[in-house]
Amino acid sequence: MEIGYMRLVSHKTELTQIESLHQRNCRDIRKDYFSSTGHRPELWRLLEEMKQGDYLIVSNLQTIADSLMQLIDVLNKMDSREIHLISIAENLNTAKEQQSSFFITAALLAEFHRKTISLSTKAGLSEARKKGAKVGRPKISSQKIEQALDMYKSKQYTFDEIKKQTDIGKTTIYRYLQKC
Repeated sequence: MEIGYMRLVSHKTELTQIESLHQRNCRDIRKDYFSSTGHRPELWRLLEEMKQGDYLIVSNLQTIADSLMQLIDVLNKMDSREIHLISIAENLNTAKEQQSSFFITAALLAEFHRKTISLSTKAGLSEARKKGAKVGRPKISSQKIEQALDMYKSKQYTFDEIKKQTDIGKTTIYRYLQKC
């Protein structure tokens, strides 16, 4: 079964996506609406409903992902369920043997990207430490911790009031309570 998916950003993109999906003879078209957080609840619901051998048709890859990492997540989900992807703009069909290697290549690129970010971050932190910069969260003085714990134990203050006076949050207070 071929199911179209579109992510609506504007009226213009809606018309473009609908036209390209109709040209592919998609009768069933699912929609998500643009959100700044990148959530695509209908896409994930659709991937759960689809069966092995089904085709997800999109006008372009940006419809299903905003980043390489999101694309890899979607492709891995599809691959694990043996769902094929057709992206019209990129002329991609993962059911074709030579294009199924796209999954493998994309996964390798994602892993490379993760490792590069990790190594760059570690190198940057190391360099900052060498220059004398303090890295990480600032230490909380034992005096402030005692004050926050005393306020909490007195049951006269809310967490918001404790935070305002001590600059110590709820999670940190609970963490110190467990240590006691």
